[in-house]
Amino acid sequence: MRPTLSHKGQHVSSGDLLDRIEHCPVCLYAGARPAVLRIQRAPDVHMLECSRCRGCSASQMPRPRYLAAYYQTYFDHADGRVTFGRIAHLARHILRRIRPVRPGGVVRILDFGGGDGSLALAIAEQLSARDSNTRVEVLVVDYHPRNPFTAGRISLSHASDLAQVEGQFHIVLASAVLEHIPALHPVLHRLLKVVSPEGYFYARTPWVVPLARLVPGVDLAYPGHVHDLGADFWIRAADTFAFEGSYLLSGPSPVATRLLTHPLRTLVAYAAKLPAQLENLAHSPERTSRVWRLTVGWEVLLQRD
Repeated sequence: MRPTLSHKGQHVSSGDLLDRIEHCPVCLYAGARPAVLRIQRAPDVHMLECSRCRGCSASQMPRPRYLAAYYQTYFDHADGRVTFGRIAHLARHILRRIRPVRPGGVVRILDFGGGDGSLALAIAEQLSARDSNTRVEVLVVDYHPRNPFTAGRISLSHASDLAQVEGQFHIVLASAVLEHIPALHPVLHRLLKVVSPEGYFYARTPWVVPLARLVPGVDLAYPGHVHDLGADFWIRAADTFAFEGSYLLSGPSPVATRLLTHPLRTLVAYAAKLPAQLENLAHSPERTSRVWRLTVGWEVLLQRD
């Protein structure tokens, strides 16, 4: 059983694994991280839950050379370099909670791990449609290169590493990417830091561990996914990373597949997320406890003060 269509898990031999680290790779906490789920046998690899940030991370990370080979063929059987089948829908979903920029202004969008930049470009096109004088500058940070271009009031440039990024951004996107990064703390810290005043940070991550603990055989897509970050983690993230801002959204991530192409999977996904969506209607986004935890994915939208 695979929660994602883009890839599946692989068995990693002991020679391709790094030694276990004692601190949390997400928040650097050196305290207790109990095992909550075994995700591989021989050698055994577990998901450990940090008692500080409440993120779950693999007890052993793949070696960089293994991951480099793994990601060379990551999108070989995918249409484009994105993991969401309804990009325009996701862009509208995010923009519904973002205030319009001043007329004639320049909007900078950082799309971290954005693949071909589809999500950032969809947001850029919808922002331009709101105001014909708005210019949008998109910077895609991704392992795979993307040719820069300018089309009308929208321009796109590419960087291969977050260290090359300069300045601040009105919108920072980290959609379906943070779960892939073994040493996550400096990356997430940097992404939150480059959000401009009154700017926005959006993330979408898998939250599969609660389901996998109930249903045997659920594939967590290890070693592609080395973190599992759900409601428990994201509602604490602003405090964990000293981000001064407010939660505009914290809830189950949108269904990624289309009803016409994957009808059964799509219907099951809607059914799994519905209880959490109803729960969200009755509470504010900053509510810390969640009754329904089988959503498979989570999303968050923060705005800097």
